[in-house]
Amino acid sequence: SSGINAECPLRPGDVFRSYSWSINVCGYKKWLIVYPGEELKLGPTLTLNVEQQCIERNVKHEILIQGPGQGIFVPSGWWHQVLNIADTISINHNWANFHCVPRMWQYLNSELCLVEKEISDCRDLMDDAEWFDQCQLVLRANIGLDFSEFLQFIVVNLHHLSISDCDSLLNELAIKKKMSDKFPLLKNKCLENVLKNLNRLYSVYDVMEFVREHRMTLAGAFKS
Repeated sequence: SSGINAECPLRPGDVFRSYSWSINVCGYKKWLIVYPGEELKLGPTLTLNVEQQCIERNVKHEILIQGPGQGIFVPSGWWHQVLNIADTISINHNWANFHCVPRMWQYLNSELCLVEKEISDCRDLMDDAEWFDQCQLVLRANIGLDFSEFLQFIVVNLHHLSISDCDSLLNELAIKKKMSDKFPLLKNKCLENVLKNLNRLYSVYDVMEFVREHRMTLAGAFKS
């Protein structure tokens, strides 16, 4: 991201409630970060003057100035606001792991509820399967992710590491109940992709070849 005097409204965490980091290449950013649960004390957050609201309503928060070469880590679900206070170029990255996946699933479900409410006048025109597909179509258009893609994300990232962890997480989130008869088919399709692609890309042979080809570089990196 880049710009000057570019201020965004208070954000309820990053995309899909993931973790994020931001590193300044040059310039300065002013961060306002609200502690979890403290955002409930705030009024409407469409206004940009969130700092004044935090002071007036005794909201626990942090103000940070990020300079060139400095990085900021934003935990999953932490509300924050950022202001570029000089010409700024920054590099940002989002990621997720086992610990924030439940929060991502809650976010998808809350967004689905909004979709179902907005198009509820069409419910009587469709059977259950058509209604599910239509809501998923609108959900993906709104936030860029639907239930089947979320399931694929879990299976691809967890199944090749631990089948038991993957299955326990799927059970904990009760994804099967939300996807009814579509769940077994989608899960099997995801597993086929895992077996076909990840085993090939991350096989022991590939790792051995990489180490063999770059052994001098790797050795030098470890020594330093």
